[in-house]
Parts: sequence; structure tokens; C-alpha cells
Amino acid sequence: MAFFNGSIRSSALEMWTGLAVSLPFDISDADRATAPVVYLLHGQSDDHTGWFRGTSADRYAADRGMALVIPEVQRSYYADMAYGLAYRTYITKELPKLVERLFGLTPARERTFVAGLSMGGHGALKCALGRPEQYAACAAFSSVTDAAGRADWMPAGQVTSVWGDEVKPEEDIFQLAQSCAALPPSQRPRVYMSCGLEDGLLDHSERFHRHLESLGIEHTYETWPGGHEWGFWDQCLPKALDFFLNRQA
Repeated sequence: MAFFNGSIRSSALEMWTGLAVSLPFDISDADRATAPVVYLLHGQSDDHTGWFRGTSADRYAADRGMALVIPEVQRSYYADMAYGLAYRTYITKELPKLVERLFGLTPARERTFVAGLSMGGHGALKCALGRPEQYAACAAFSSVTDAAGRADWMPAGQVTSVWGDEVKPEEDIFQLAQSCAALPPSQRPRVYMSCGLEDGLLDHSERFHRHLESLGIEHTYETWPGGHEWGFWDQCLPKALDFFLNRQA
């Protein structure tokens, strides 16, 4: 097993930014070329180290032969910000190329996945539904789905810095899901969602679950007791990794 926690230079962001990568094997070209890769996205109040501090993410991934890539995005909601940096471009376009060059992890769709919690769940859905040709599946835990409606979580100035006066179609996961619904089912990313029954964002997950149902997009949605907390997300992650690998619980 190998682990990297450091900084890389991003052209899209025009700055250095944090990155954590967990490799579940001894370094070899053959293993790296075929390993499933999970882009694991952090929440609004965290950074690229949060998943490793709050859960057993590296062990869950290593046990399944999967690599984890966890980028740093500040409080950007994984958007190309209206008044800020191009984080969506960085995550979906630049980072996979950097990961391939630096770590030998190839970006083939059938073994590329994205998952996240809260703000990161929003980001995972946006990445996969916005670029279905790139991700085979996504997983979203305790997710913010009505992004513009989270002004109670961020000062008004921060909301404006991310989305400006309105959320553009490419940043709206409800509209992205509608676009995906027009694709043949085989071209859509598989979707896993979960949320705790005591989570303040449960209504967000419920609403998006109903939206996917109305569009006829097949997905897995689970709820069980829990709040907006690491204990719940530590249960979510192995479920999602097995979902990515088409394993039955």
C-alpha cells in the first residue's frame, strides 16, 4: 500500500492545491494501469484529509483493490465559480490527467468512479451526471442537492461567489439528471444515494430521489438511522465501494 498527502500545481486553478492519494498495492505498472479509481470528495467544512481522519477509507479501498483520489476544493461546491476558481474544470478535466501522469492511474470510464458527502455528494452527482462519458458510477451521501438553497449554511457573499445571481444549467444537478435521462440507460452513470434519517439534509436526498424516479433513472437509495456525521459516512463508504464493483451486500 502507498499513500500520498501533499500539494500539486494546477493550471486550471493557477495555484498549488492539496491532494491525497491512497494506492492499495505495491507500486507496479500493471497494478496501477488496471486499478479502479474513486475520486472521493470532501464536504463544505473539510479538506482533502477529512476522509482519512473521519473514516477507514484507505482500508476499505485497499481491501477491494481500489485507489482513492481526494482533492482539495475549499467551499466551491465543485463549481466553476462565478467569482472565483474553476474547480469543476480542475476536478473533471485536469485532475484525471495529473493523476495518470503522477500515479499511473488510467482514466478508463469503466473503472472511474466519484463519491462524496454533503457538499461532496453534490459534487459527485454533478461530476457524474454532467460528464456521463467519464464516470461509470457515483455515490452521494447526505447530499446538498438544492445548492442555491443552502444560503443558511453560507454567508450570502459566499453563495454569490459560487453561483452568481443564479445557478447555471451545468451547475444544477436536477437539470443534469434531465439531460442524462435522454441518454440510453447503458450510457448513464449508475447512481447510489444514502442519507441518515436524522440528517438535516434528508429532504434534499428525498427530493432528488423522487426526481430520479420521475425521470426513470434507475438508482439505489438507502436510509437508516444517523445524522450528518462521520459515523454515518463510515458506514456509507464501503456500501458505495461495493456498489461500484457490482458486489451484493
